[in-house]
Amino acid sequence: MLCPELWKFPTPSYTVERLVSTSNWEKLKKTHKIRKAIEAQQLNRIVSVVIPANEPQFIQGLEVDFSGPNCTLYRVRHFPVMEMLKREFMEGFVKRGTMYAISTNTNLETKNCAAITPSGELIMSIHRETLEKLEGNFTTSARSPNGNKCVIKIDLTSPDAKKQLKNTTLAFDLTLRWIPPGDEYSNSGTSGKVSASSIAKYLRDNCQLQVETVSAGCRKMVRSDESIPKTDHTDNLFTENSEQSLCTNDELLEYIGMLALDCKTTSDEYVSSYRIDEPDRKTETVSIFHGHGIITAEEIERCIMRVVTLLSECETIPWVGMHVQGFANVPLTSASRGEAGIYWNYDSGYTMVITSQKLLWSRCFGRRL
Repeated sequence: MLCPELWKFPTPSYTVERLVSTSNWEKLKKTHKIRKAIEAQQLNRIVSVVIPANEPQFIQGLEVDFSGPNCTLYRVRHFPVMEMLKREFMEGFVKRGTMYAISTNTNLETKNCAAITPSGELIMSIHRETLEKLEGNFTTSARSPNGNKCVIKIDLTSPDAKKQLKNTTLAFDLTLRWIPPGDEYSNSGTSGKVSASSIAKYLRDNCQLQVETVSAGCRKMVRSDESIPKTDHTDNLFTENSEQSLCTNDELLEYIGMLALDCKTTSDEYVSSYRIDEPDRKTETVSIFHGHGIITAEEIERCIMRVVTLLSECETIPWVGMHVQGFANVPLTSASRGEAGIYWNYDSGYTMVITSQKLLWSRCFGRRL
């Protein structure tokens, strides 16, 4: 019996935009499609960068960006919702600085989940039985079609936040990151007057909660003798002409995805229609970087600027691929007009392939329950 096709999945929809300089990115990121994709994913879990070259200094720069003192995460056990609604917590950490929080080790489909977005919004996805036990003047922003789960959103920056939930014993295991005011765009830990560890001290001393330190991690890989698919080095960099033995948009996205997932790029272990064309050029190594934790939109943008600068200075590198992966348990309401229900951010993300000529943008969406 032949093995089934393992790599031939439908390719996500993508767009190709012009990207020729760092100033051009400032204009490009304001376009509707790209802005909507970035705004929809405020809580990022992994950033993967694939470079078809040996660039240790560039990788080291990424490691510094994603391993600063303010990248430290804290895992809080059984964090009561009523503690989140206290004035001291909201004034000291939600309204000052930037707060990121996500439920730990939970399944969105079967468990109660919560998240705090950088805009100061508490989002809770809870079961119907839990909803019936809540007391307050809150409103449900969305319900799943079967009615078993709903989403409650509370603006923690609002003076009426405490009035929306009068009393509840609901609590969550949260992994959170707090960036102090003045440090939003710096990981050096020296520009701000307040330490990022202040939130851990507050939760331990004032709330009597169990708090563990979790370091944000980085992983670097180097692949030797990796073949690079053919690409057109002219203005028509990404070709869809099947008569030419050049890499198409679909194939390049698939190839970068395989490297980001640490897959083998050869298909000798099973039957597959995927093949890598004979390379237009070979490189001794391919550099792969993975940064994971709770990653901010500003850090992703700085990574993009680094990539654009690298490509402008090194003409031998044809492209750099970057994939941003979201968390699997962040509930999102449907953005489609007239369509009810909840869209779950179920391992959704987006991929960017940046070259000196174009930006290939692919958006992967979550699924609807």
